Amino acid sequence: MKIRDNLRRNVSRSFRRFDILCARGSMVCITIEAPAMTQTQETLTYIHSALRWLILSLAIFGAARSFVSMLSVSARFSRLDLGVSRAYAILIDLQLLVGSLLVLAALTIQASVPWIHPIIMIPAVVIAHLSRRFAAQPDRKRHQAQLAIYLGSLALIVIGLAVIGQLYLPR
Repeated sequence: MKIRDNLRRNVSRSFRRFDILCARGSMVCITIEAPAMTQTQETLTYIHSALRWLILSLAIFGAARSFVSMLSVSARFSRLDLGVSRAYAILIDLQLLVGSLLVLAALTIQASVPWIHPIIMIPAVVIAHLSRRFAAQPDRKRHQAQLAIYLGSLALIVIGLAVIGQLYLPR
């Protein structure tokens, strides 16, 4: 007990102490360097922000392509349409993963988490994956469904960004 008290006193201000409940139920004292965790969170925030623009680009391209194809005579759902919809879903999944890591990092350094943002964004991820349900439909119906998927998930993304004050264009 004396050693643990001395260890607590000797921890400098640049370190934070976290008690983690292990699987066996014992408390383990772990010291994590606070600046390193903050730097990790900043890196994840940058990645999360960069992915946002890739997702927006794919959604605009996919929505425009679905709209034009839907109005054309043939309305053929091509491999490019399939690839764009899959890439869109994959990027949104990656965004969800990075966002989850950001939440864990914020909880680790005991920062606040705007919970309304993930609550709005998770349905956007679900909507982005609905394209598989329309795979057996005729091509024109697939384009209509894909356009609705792009616009529906984009609407939720815009709302999710607006609630945290991140709805802006790059300079």
